[in-house]
Amino acid sequence: MCTPVSGLGKGSSLNHTANYRTLTGDSEDWAMLNFNDITANIDEPGKARMEQRMKPHIKAQIQQAAALLGVDDTTFITSVALERARATIADHERTVLCAEDRESILAALDSPPTPTDDLREVMALHSTHVESSV
Repeated sequence: MCTPVSGLGKGSSLNHTANYRTLTGDSEDWAMLNFNDITANIDEPGKARMEQRMKPHIKAQIQQAAALLGVDDTTFITSVALERARATIADHERTVLCAEDRESILAALDSPPTPTDDLREVMALHSTHVESSV
């Protein structure tokens, strides 16, 4: 399928397929990957709802981006938000240490210090105020 697009220049065309878009011009070929809907393989009914208010120009940009990728607004927003959520969670679940800090932690695990009276007191308070499911 060839879609005419204004402003590409003489001898240029935009070809769109399900997998990718290719912009061909007089001197260069450009390829742009199509949208990858990361929610498509989640085997769960879409029953949960989220609504948010946004400025009209933000909504217009989201709709434009979704249209350029050939997906609806909901698919675009859900997939992009899920991708960002997963990255944020992964960043917060991972701790990156420099070599010196890693060695300090490993040394402390190999030879833990003797608990002080203050530490014993805090741990006793913790066990009375915090319920653990572990």
